Amino acid sequence: MKKNNEKKNFIFLDERQSQIVQKAGANGYIFLLTYLIAISFYKIVTGGDPILEVLAIFGSAIVVVISQRLMGDVEQPVDYMNRPLPTGSSKEEKAKRFKNYLVRSVLFGLSFAAMDAGLLIFSDIDFMEYEFIKSTFPNLDKAAVIVLSAVMVFAGACIASILMEFLIGEYYDVRRYNKMIAELDEEEKL
Repeated sequence: MKKNNEKKNFIFLDERQSQIVQKAGANGYIFLLTYLIAISFYKIVTGGDPILEVLAIFGSAIVVVISQRLMGDVEQPVDYMNRPLPTGSSKEEKAKRFKNYLVRSVLFGLSFAAMDAGLLIFSDIDFMEYEFIKSTFPNLDKAAVIVLSAVMVFAGACIASILMEFLIGEYYDVRRYNKMIAELDEEEKL
């Protein structure tokens, strides 16, 4: 009987190599998302059903978030321009974070309103808010109904986003980051 005394070869990457691998993976992920979004829009415009692509987009985002959390990735919260946000509890710091949540929510609402208007103009899909406005205001022309529909989508997306941004930002990200900093400070004292 032959014994296998060979040592297993493990590959250990230094920080530079690890960053290269991470950037390559991120580029592949961005390419995949761009492809899925393009296919989704194509299917919507041509009357197809993009449900699998949309599920893949949301599924991949969930996998990324869960992976970051499981790997212990805790970074300082950043604003919409990727600048570090203050994490203290003073009025000024909280106001700066709230302003960031508001700007992110407005941008989120605008993106959904633009998508809604684009889909209503270029496809034959009638969304729920579009049907509601048409039935409530039957004398409005199609352009006015599309504008009101986009305003409704903007308002809904903006309100939902500001609530989520505030709750996740204040009660999860900032607290988690401050807890990590406090633990690191305690370790340094020992």
